[in-house]
Amino acid sequence: DRLMRTLLALLFVLSCCFATRVQCQNTAYPVTAAIQSLPPFSPSLADWADPVNNRLGVSVLLNDREEPGYQVRLRLEIKGAGIEIRTNNNWNPNPITLSYGQLVQLTAADLQPYFELDHLDFLGYSRQAYLLNGGLPEGTYSICVEVMDYDRFNEDPASAQSCTFVQAQLLDPPVVLNPVGY
Repeated sequence: DRLMRTLLALLFVLSCCFATRVQCQNTAYPVTAAIQSLPPFSPSLADWADPVNNRLGVSVLLNDREEPGYQVRLRLEIKGAGIEIRTNNNWNPNPITLSYGQLVQLTAADLQPYFELDHLDFLGYSRQAYLLNGGLPEGTYSICVEVMDYDRFNEDPASAQSCTFVQAQLLDPPVVLNPVGY
């Protein structure tokens, strides 16, 4: 009987710990964000947000019906091979205004300012090395975004982090297979 009570108490404590952990992992955010990528990607960050090729996009949705209009900004983070590049906290982009239930699609043109070198902090790879080498080293990178309250950028994010993975590589120039006139 005593063993049974001890086991039940242990089971109760473990289930409370598990429930608390699951509850912490399922934080409800007022905004949902999703990032999409379309290869190929060169080592140049400017190419990643090129409006002509439109290789990156972010979809943002305000889930909080209590907020009639919500001004946000993005926090960008690029990681790979010991390199981390993220949005500079001192940079103030134009606000993105969200309305409840209306999906906002941000294109490469909208994201372009977030990829400007002056708006980014480099860790593990300097801005000078980036400029000297003409971009990032070839390899796999994660590109992640979080939606942040526009006026409280240094506080907790308004969305969960959304990531995509890209392979940055120098692309071979096009080759003419059939010359014209032959």
